[in-house]
Amino acid sequence: MDGTASVVSSVSKIAPGPVLDVFVRGPLNRLYHKSNRWTTEALPGGALFPATIVQRYEWHPSLDGWDDLGGDVWGTPSAVSWGPDRLDVVVGSINADRNTYGIYHKYWDGKNWSPGPTEWEALGGTATRVPPVIVSWGPNRLDIFAIGPNDNLLHKAWDGAQWLPSRTEWENLGGICRSAPAVCCWGPNRLDIVVIGSDGGLFHKAWDGTQWLPSRTGWEPLGGSCDTSFAPRIVSHTPYTFDLFVVGYNNHHLYTKRWAGIWNPSQYDWTDLGGNLTSAPAAVPADPANLYVYATGTEGAIWRKTLIGRSSPNWRDWEPLGGNAWGDPAAVMFPSVDDPPGIPGGSPRLVHIFVPGAGAGANHLYHQAIRAEDNTPQSGWLSVGGAVSPGVHDGPSNPSGGGGGTPTTGRLQLNLTPTVLKSQVLALKSATWTVTPQWDRTRQVSKSGASVSVDVPKPPGGQGKVVITLDSVWHSDGYIEGYATNGDYSGSLQPNPTTVVFDGGNHSVGWIASYSLEPDDNQNPTLVITVNYTGYQ
Repeated sequence: MDGTASVVSSVSKIAPGPVLDVFVRGPLNRLYHKSNRWTTEALPGGALFPATIVQRYEWHPSLDGWDDLGGDVWGTPSAVSWGPDRLDVVVGSINADRNTYGIYHKYWDGKNWSPGPTEWEALGGTATRVPPVIVSWGPNRLDIFAIGPNDNLLHKAWDGAQWLPSRTEWENLGGICRSAPAVCCWGPNRLDIVVIGSDGGLFHKAWDGTQWLPSRTGWEPLGGSCDTSFAPRIVSHTPYTFDLFVVGYNNHHLYTKRWAGIWNPSQYDWTDLGGNLTSAPAAVPADPANLYVYATGTEGAIWRKTLIGRSSPNWRDWEPLGGNAWGDPAAVMFPSVDDPPGIPGGSPRLVHIFVPGAGAGANHLYHQAIRAEDNTPQSGWLSVGGAVSPGVHDGPSNPSGGGGGTPTTGRLQLNLTPTVLKSQVLALKSATWTVTPQWDRTRQVSKSGASVSVDVPKPPGGQGKVVITLDSVWHSDGYIEGYATNGDYSGSLQPNPTTVVFDGGNHSVGWIASYSLEPDDNQNPTLVITVNYTGYQ
């Protein structure tokens, strides 16, 4: 199933307490669903024991079972609930022509899935393979956002009676988007949207109930240098306030800024929260003052960053939560799995986290519940079943295969150029690459050379992320710009590590080396060598 789950906390008219709904892409690219809800079960009595009534939260259809909702899904689904017994889900899917992608919708009305258990409503248009996003700011209201064929943002709304501008037409909101959009609604008739732009910075636009700001096709620049492998995140604590999170391009740190009437720290500056992320973050408001952020680290463990306080925010250090994940986490606030609201004594709030991972149930979706009041885990990482495969936001298209059987690996050609930075003075001495597929870290490979070919196992589900590091040593023997630079120098990989999206095919990937003289702490010139990732060649 798709590496990233979509998790919704909804309400049922039948069962007391909220319902936890989880959606993932599964085998044959179909959408799968399961729910966790309050269940009452009558256990028959016997000669020595009377009949008893057992009440508890349970997974439906079962702990490791899923309901098949059909479709031919690309990437991560998006789901929302705007009222009791109502769920709306959108996915990206290949169209009937098998050459273009479109957006498809279905909904749950408390009794049935419409337009059918495995059928979908086509919403028209031509989209990229970046997954769409659906949100709701009120009853019977839906807003859907997708990336169009020109990398522009597309929008469509449901007003309770009809699709706007129509079922098959979309509103063009402009932009040159390099990521999936992230959207939040902090009040009725209010939408805030962010995307990573063509320069790697984050861009923002808002709907205030009457108009798009700064304009229908214009965007507000927010600065930053974002890694486009990881979509941004936006989350709101309270009306008129929201927090943004991105992964840095150069260092894979988590960066944040807040809107509360003004941008903090500023429109273009960001607060560096550290870390070494290999996934997009998942942010969950605990209450109007506090929130939690979860992300996957380089060793596959899930890490938590906690914000305490709103007027004078205080970020705690990163805390490890264990696990062996290889994708983006999803998280949602939810009451206890032991007793619903209304039970005497109250019900502790729990943050439920879902990640794709490996373990005893290899390539399953894993779940952990954490008590929000004191960050106490209520269990270890437990498999909720599935046949999980990576889901990603963007990447090269999957080439058609040739004859002679189905290959189990693809190939990445890694190229570092140039190897001579200054003739007869500065040249590459050694280069060692380490390549780690995130879905199977046991297949890590190290090779030496400026240009190497690495066989990488095909990712389940069609796409996955590969983490690449490079240890390069350069030797200088002479003068550069009048300064003696004799000796060995380590190259600085940017970003380090480099994460690329891999579809199981054969691809060339490039890095370009350059040098400069930079002042050291004593203002003396020192040689700096930078190796910048340039992408697929």
